[in-house]
Amino acid sequence: MMAISGEGFCTSAHQAFYLAMRSSSEYAITHGVGHTLMFFSKLLVSVIVTIFAYALVIGLDEFNDEVYSPLTPAIVRLMILR
Repeated sequence: MMAISGEGFCTSAHQAFYLAMRSSSEYAITHGVGHTLMFFSKLLVSVIVTIFAYALVIGLDEFNDEVYSPLTPAIVRLMILR
């Protein structure tokens, strides 16, 4: 506010505070949407890495002989990422 209007710090801080109070619902909505997007983004990355780990366990011969079920390391990997 100070850079826009050229007023002093205290006046600008007062105006910014009341602007935030008048727009509290917009702040709450933006926070909720941002939180939801972050949750689904983290979930998507976790699932992609888990699928990649599963494909590696199935595809590599070193793991084929030693791993009984390729699903177990993939699930453990998912738990580590979350």
